[in-house]
Formats: sequence, C-alpha cells, structure tokens
Amino acid sequence: MSSINCFRTAKAPLHTFASVSRFRYSPNPIVSVLRRKSSPSFVTLRVVSSMAYEKELDAAKKAASLAARLCQKVQKALLQSDVQSKSDKSPVTVADYGSQAVVSLVLERELTSEPFSLVAEEDSADLRKDGSEDILQRITKLVNDTLATEDLTKAIDSTLTTDDLLRAIDCGTSEGGPNGRHWVLDPIDGTKGFLRGDQYAVALGLLEEGKVVLGVLACPNLPLTSIAGNKNSSSSDEIGCLFFATIGSGTYMQPLDSKSEPVKVHVSSVENPEEASFFESFEGAHSLHDLSSSIASKLGVKAPPVRIDSQAKYGALSRGDGAIYLRFPHKGYREKIWDHVAGAIVVTEAGGIVTDAGGKPLDFSKGKYLDLDTGIIVANEKLMPLLLKAMLAAAKKAVSLAARLSNEVRKSLLVSDVWNKSDDSPVTVADYGSQAVVSIVLERELKNEPVSLVAEEDSAELRKVAAETVLARITELVKDTLATDESYAASPLSSDDVLTAIDSGKSEGGPKGRHWVLDPIGGTRGFIRGEQYAIGLALLVEGKVVLGVMACPKLPLASTAAGINANKSSPEKVGCLFFGAVGTGAYVQSLNALDSPPVKVEVSSNDDPAKASFFESYHTPVPIHNTIATKLGIKESPIKINSQTKYAALSRGDGEVYLRFTRKARPESIWNHAAGSILVSEAGGKVTDAAGNPLDFSKGKYLDYKRGIVVTTQKLLPRLLKALCKMSYEKELAAAKKAVSLAARLSQGVQKTLLQSEVWTKSDRTPVTAADFGSQALVSIVLERELQPETFSLVAEEETGELRKKGSEVFLEGITKLVKDTLASEESYAYCPPLSTEDVLNAIDCGKSEGGCSGYHWVLDPIDGTRGFVRGEQYAVGLALLVEGKVVLGVMACPNLPLASVVCETDKSSKENVGCLFFATSGSGAYVQPLEGNSLPQKVGVSSNENLEEAKFLESYHKPIPLHSSIAKKLGITASPVRMDSQAKYAAVSRGDAEIYLRFTLSGHRETIWDHAPGFIITTEAGGVVCDAAGKSLDFSKGKYLAHKTGIIVTTKKLKPCVLKAVREAMEEEKLISETHNRNCTLSVYV
Repeated sequence: MSSINCFRTAKAPLHTFASVSRFRYSPNPIVSVLRRKSSPSFVTLRVVSSMAYEKELDAAKKAASLAARLCQKVQKALLQSDVQSKSDKSPVTVADYGSQAVVSLVLERELTSEPFSLVAEEDSADLRKDGSEDILQRITKLVNDTLATEDLTKAIDSTLTTDDLLRAIDCGTSEGGPNGRHWVLDPIDGTKGFLRGDQYAVALGLLEEGKVVLGVLACPNLPLTSIAGNKNSSSSDEIGCLFFATIGSGTYMQPLDSKSEPVKVHVSSVENPEEASFFESFEGAHSLHDLSSSIASKLGVKAPPVRIDSQAKYGALSRGDGAIYLRFPHKGYREKIWDHVAGAIVVTEAGGIVTDAGGKPLDFSKGKYLDLDTGIIVANEKLMPLLLKAMLAAAKKAVSLAARLSNEVRKSLLVSDVWNKSDDSPVTVADYGSQAVVSIVLERELKNEPVSLVAEEDSAELRKVAAETVLARITELVKDTLATDESYAASPLSSDDVLTAIDSGKSEGGPKGRHWVLDPIGGTRGFIRGEQYAIGLALLVEGKVVLGVMACPKLPLASTAAGINANKSSPEKVGCLFFGAVGTGAYVQSLNALDSPPVKVEVSSNDDPAKASFFESYHTPVPIHNTIATKLGIKESPIKINSQTKYAALSRGDGEVYLRFTRKARPESIWNHAAGSILVSEAGGKVTDAAGNPLDFSKGKYLDYKRGIVVTTQKLLPRLLKALCKMSYEKELAAAKKAVSLAARLSQGVQKTLLQSEVWTKSDRTPVTAADFGSQALVSIVLERELQPETFSLVAEEETGELRKKGSEVFLEGITKLVKDTLASEESYAYCPPLSTEDVLNAIDCGKSEGGCSGYHWVLDPIDGTRGFVRGEQYAVGLALLVEGKVVLGVMACPNLPLASVVCETDKSSKENVGCLFFATSGSGAYVQPLEGNSLPQKVGVSSNENLEEAKFLESYHKPIPLHSSIAKKLGITASPVRMDSQAKYAAVSRGDAEIYLRFTLSGHRETIWDHAPGFIITTEAGGVVCDAAGKSLDFSKGKYLAHKTGIIVTTKKLKPCVLKAVREAMEEEKLISETHNRNCTLSVYV
C-alpha cells in the first residue's frame, strides 16, 4: 500500500461510522427538549443549530470510539506479553499503541484539508527495537481488525503494514505550543486501571492558539448511571460512556456503542461541602492522598474519596456524580497536557471550573507539559472559593497569634529587646517571636502539606554566644502565646525549636510551587514608637498571590483617614484583621474579637483627585510624591503611616492613593507588598509599578521592578499613570539631552577641521573618527555625573582596542583634549577634576554592556552615519534608555538637519537654520528644538497624508536596494527616494518630512540596537509605526542585536497596511519569500 505519514495526502475522507450517532444540524437555532424517563437528571437535546468545529468533532468522536473498541477487545483477552514498561517505569500495552495509531489514522483521513499536528503520549522507539517483532505484528493486526469493523481499510486502499503503523504512532511527536492547531491524545489514560479491568479513558482534545476548543472522552468501563456511592456495580450492558464538548456549546454524553441521542450534562449544583463527594486518583503515586484528605476535611467534606483511574473522573464530575476532584502530585512530577486537555473542556462546558491550586485556569500553551508545580482542583462555581478558605483559616490563626505576641512585647518593651541588624534596620524580639509563631502554626495546621516560607528574619544573630538571654525571652514569648490557643496548650517548645521555626523562613520563593510570604513585623520603627505596624502573611502559587492576611494592631476599627492615628482612639476601638483570597473579595474584622462577623471592604469610590487623600511611608519625605500629587490635583498633605497598614487602610477606603518611590534604586522585598497587594486588588483597587504593570512576585525574594509602586482605585489609576507619564524619566531625560547636546558640540568641532588622518577603518571596514570615540566618552561621563547611578550599563558601538595599541598615543591625546574642552564649555563642568587619557579610555569602555531583557541599559550610537559625517552631510548622535527590554526614552541630535520641515532641502539650508535635537519618553509624545539656544521644544507628529502618489520615502545613502524601488512602485509612489545617512531619517519621518522609510539590508547584515532604539521611540511617540516586514514591532530585549529576520519599515499608522502588503508582494516576486511562507515573511537574501 502507499506510505502513511503525518503530512496530508490526496485521499478520500473516511466513511461514516454507523455505530456513532451524529448530530443533525440546520441553520435555524431551534432546540427541542425531550425528557428521558430512565434518567430524569439528564436532558436530551436535539441540536439543530449550526455548531463550531462540527467536522472536527465528528472526526474526534469516530477516532475515540474506534480506539475504545480496540481497547475493549484487548482488555478482554489481555496477555502478560502484551504489557511492557516504559523508561519511566509506567506500563504500556498493545492497546496504548494501537489506540494511538487508530486515532492518528482516523484524524488524518477524516480531516484531509487540515494541517495535522498531534501531541500524544506514545512513540514507536521501543517497538522498533530487536525482539519487538511479535508484539508489533499483534498491534498491526489489532489496528487492521478494528478499522475493518467499519470498512475503514477500503478508505485507505488496503491493510496497514507494520511500517505504516509505526509511522501512524509517530505522528504524535508534535510538541504543541501557543500557535496553530494541535490535537492532544492520551491513547489510554489510566493504563494501570486498564490492566486491572477498572476505569480508563481514551482522551482526545483540540488546542487552537493554546486554548482547548474541543474534547472527547471515551470511558468504556464507566457506568451510564451515576457512580456516586457505587462506582463499580453495573452490568456489562450498562457501561461505556462517550463525553464530548466544544467551546461554547455545552457538554454531552451518550452510550459508547449505541445510536442513542446525546444528553446534555451539568456538574453538581451542591453548595454545602458536607454534602459533596470528591474524586481523586486511584494510584497514590499520582496524587498526595493525605493532602487531598486534609483539604477535604478542612472544607467539611464528610464522604470518603471516590478513587478512579484516568480522566473518567472528569467525565463523572461533568455529569454531577461528584462535586470535587483534587489532584496534588508528588514533588517533581510534571503534569502532561494529554492527562487534562479533554477532561478540562468537558467539565468547563458542563458548568464547572478547572484551575491550579491558586485558582488560575490551566495553561495548555507551553508545549507537552503544564506549566505548574502545584495541584489541580476541579469543582463547581459555588464550591471553588471554599477550597481556598482552608488555607485562609490557617493563615488567620497564625497572624492573629503573632499579633497577640507583638502586643505583649509592646506593653513592656525593653531597651534590650531592640538592636540593629547589619543593614542598620532595627529588629526586636517581637520580629523573631512573630516569625516563629507563624512558622509553627502553619506547619501544625497544614501538617500534610509541605510548607515553604519566605520571611524577613533568620536566626544568625540569635545563635551567637551573647544572645542566650534574648533567645530565652523569645522562646518564652512564643510558648506563652501558643498556650493562649487551646489546641496548642500542651505543646512543649525549646529554644532550638524556636530557632528552627525562625529559619523555616529561608525559602527563596520563585515562579514554581507554593510559598508563604511573611513580614513578621512590618514597620519595626513604628512598632518601637508605639505607632502603626502590621503582620503580613500571603500565599503565592506559581508566582501569583492568591491569599493574604494582615493584622494591624494599632489601626482604628473606624474607617476614617482622620482617625488613622491609633493613639487618638480608645484601646477597644483599635486592632484590625484584614484578609482576602483570589476571587472572594477582601474583609476586615476586629483583631480582639475574632468571633465577630467579618465585614467586606471596598476601596473608595471617589474619582475626584481634588478630594482624594494619599498615603506615604513615615520615612524621610520623597519629593516626587508631592510632585505626583500636585500633577494629579490632590490638595491634601500626605498621610504618613508605617508598614503595609497603608494597603489595609486604602482597601477599606480611608484614602485613594498610596505612593512608594524611593530616593535611590533599591530592591523591594516581596514580604513588604504581597499581603497588601491582594487585599487592595480584592477590594477593587489596583497595585502596579510606575508603568502600570502588575507587581511580579515570581522572581524570588525581591520584586522584579526598578521604579515606584502605585496603589490606588481603578477610577484614579489612568489619571495617576498619566501624571506619572508626564514626569517619568525627567531626570534621565535631562541628563540624556545634556549628554547628547555636548556630544553633538564635540562632533561639530571635529567635522569643521576633519583631516583624512583622523579617519580610521575598523575591522568590519566601517570608518571611525576621533568624534566617534570622543562622543562616546563624553556621553558616558555626563550620564555618570548627572545620574550617579548605583549601577551603570551602556550598550555602545565603540571600544578602545585600537586606541590602546602602540602608535595611537597622539590620536588618543587629541580625543582626550576634545572631551576636556567640550566639558569645559558647559558651566556646570568647568571646575571638574581634570581628565587623563586613562579616564577617557575607561569612559569609552563603559559601553561594553550586552543589554538584554532585564534592568536599565543606556544605548548609544556616538556618531550614527560616520560616512555622512566624514562627507560633511547628515549624521546623528543617538541615545536611548531601555528598561526591561523596552525603549522608554530617546534623544537624537541631528547637527546638519534643517530646522525647517522640508525633505528636499536637507543638504541646502544655511548653517544658521540647521541643527535639531529630538527627544521622547514613553507615553509623552515626541519633541524637537534647536540644538543650540534656549528655544522651547515643539511637539512633532508624523505626516497625515494618505495619498500614496504624494508620499515621499527615505532610504539609506548606501548602495541602492532594488527591493525598495519595487515596493515604492507597488505603492504608486512617483517621487524618487530621498537618501540620507543615519537615524536622521527617523527624525525626518517623526516630524512629517516623509511618510515611509524602508531599510532592507544585504544578506548577512545584523541590525544593532543602537542604530534604531532612539529613532524607534521618537517615531512611535510621534504617532508613527516601526516594524519588520511581518508587521511585528522591533524587539530590543535580546542584547546588542535586534531579534528580527526581515527588513525594517517606518511609516504612519494609516499607511502601514498598504506598505506591508506591497512589501510582501515585492518580496514574493523577487523570490525572497515563497507563497507558502508569505505570512511569516521568511527572507533568503535580505535580513
């Protein structure tokens, strides 16, 4: 027969299987409902409306049904020789291989017009080994016999050979991912159950762009009636279920081997956990049964778990047999997508919820494995929030007891109870005691769950010889505090136990797994003064905060900003316990009356900044806070509070804004923000960095951010971010403008008297002058002096290798004099220490940074367009700032660019009318001003012209690129290209001199980020577009070179679609891309 492979062939589609009933569809959305007497809980639907994925669903149902038929045949006469062990010691049978081959063949033949990608569990490696011939022959016969039951062999011309079978199995080696369409198959889910004669499933799902859109579960041994309470009592003629669902269409069930109509199924509607039953895996190796039982107990579930193999649990839960399915794998186990894809959509379309242990939907877009390291929870919408409450109860007890300890310490605080840590921050016996109490309570309350704690303190100081007395006092405090709770009254505790408990907080956190995050005493200085402090505890799951509890012992119960000072309130009216979990809201109750009912809190509804109040930390005032408040229109003075209490106060509406901008860049510990952030967000507020991004708690002990933190209401956030945008990077922009202006001044001096001997050729044959080196040294020195950063990263074009060679002394002396003289021309640098040649060399070599996606990186082209500079024509000094791989600031000096916005006169203007300084910051627009003088900047915008016949386009001065002319011709542009050196082209487009700038370079050329970063932000902030030939924005996060493989297009938003179309057509005509790869614009000649 002809070869079977994973690529499309021109075969006819498979015949319809007689045994699998099919929906009948018509264009009219009419649904008739018929009740089934035998199963009153199910509703039969005769669907006559059009349904998405109809063809795919039919194919999937056929494939799964036939695979189930093969499995049933094998299970009835299973031989020991039919079972092998894979490399991970899990069993695999002839049915696993046969099922995968059948599904692969059916999908391929039934969906001939579709691209085919299959992610499946098995591969043929073991079957290809010597000694596997007999089992391979048996599998091949099984598959042929199964296909023959539906006359399928006729559809594929003849019976399958063993080679055909191997190729069909290996169609399942796709990796999946976030793009495109991928079928996902577990040919036998629950092989151990299959071997025992118990539950198993054939599970097939369809992913589209990483999302599950279709799922089919064939469960040959699952009874047609509910298994809630009796999972195995069913005669053979009452078993075998086929579940299926497509996105937005509900979930249906029908007998596996019958023409009966499908019935629509729904998850259980039970709301009371005491009435709920829960499923878990049959095999202890697949799930932590003790942990599942502990969680069920905390929920109040009384029924014992129903243990079933495979995704049959998803099917049973989708029709209401149970209310909860818990799956908490052992540490190190990686969940495969084929174990959950089909089941997930079957449950969600039946009205259920499938999440990780943190409440997040499962992410199937990462390839073969789920990107999670915690459990999976399946439940109905009403029970899901209760699952987090089990954790919340333990957290509340821990924090309340820690607050009780801190109150006792505060009543009689001794001088010996306070000392300074190595970073000069204070620490007290309450800090240590609080951390020990929380650690002990979490361990005891969650005894079946491993506890990872990220906390502020460690026991190093307490283990010193001189600390015995303090340690004894802390131990006594912890024992006495625990004894106040009946459940801990008889628990002995030694000083070693306390030290161990404190050191439980040494976890590093991170993006995987579950981590508790604790600030044992937030605001220690406030605690010492008898003012506000807080104990904050949060739970991270997969790097996301899902739960938070905060005790604020000094915060008044009354919700008024004016009464925030606890010293003015009576003792019985202070002390708050705030708590919240993802999706459940935020609450507060009295810390001194924990049996009082919690009250739901919400952030302020005030949207008038003039009436808003804002919080800041008690430390030295930060001027930027008042500047931001003024720009926002806030009239009130800031309310100063210690600790995360500010988050709590804002969550209940005491104020509208909390700003945290430190004077110097310093890392923010996650324990200072984790608990507070979820309280505010669950109360309806927003917690972001200065750019509006949510805080990222997934990077370990410190937040992954470099600028301020903003906490406010949803209504005020846009105004606040706008106010921040206007002043963002003001200091950096001022320094960049000064540096670039001085570098331009130096270059102008060099250009006036340029000698041929002052032009060198680098190893890549590009020219370099004294101005290139001098400009780079100058910018480096000015940025360092103006910003005095703790760390300074500069990605720049030049390095000192040639200058350090023997014979370069005179040239180096000349550069040093140029730099010194230029600095001296600026009043603020007139009296700076003199520069040596070594200083200049070091300044140039500051530009050796590699850049990247993390941190702050300045990007400099000291003289962009050196050839133009040498000719006395256009060049530019370009400087940009990257933050986390994004361009946020750009400054460009174009000394020879006319002030007038006329392209055709770029090289003919009088010297008095040339010299432009362009600049932009993210979100603030682009501006231009004369390079010399004190004229005010003018905002610039790209051309509004939409008539391509009148459009002008720019290209580089180098050798003409034929593709440019071809693109221009297709666009209908009649004017010849205007050729200019350097990033001055970006500047010209940004102010409307031209509508298009094309840059398609010769093969092998790699675009450096300094050639585009400043121009990129200036053009985009002027309303333009900078993209590659596929329409994707440029990526500056990969280091010194742009991560792109196509040309660069600079144009207006209105013209972008036309330009991209012309680019693709021109590239295809010149055979630079093929028609089949047109969408990706893959180049073979141009880069």
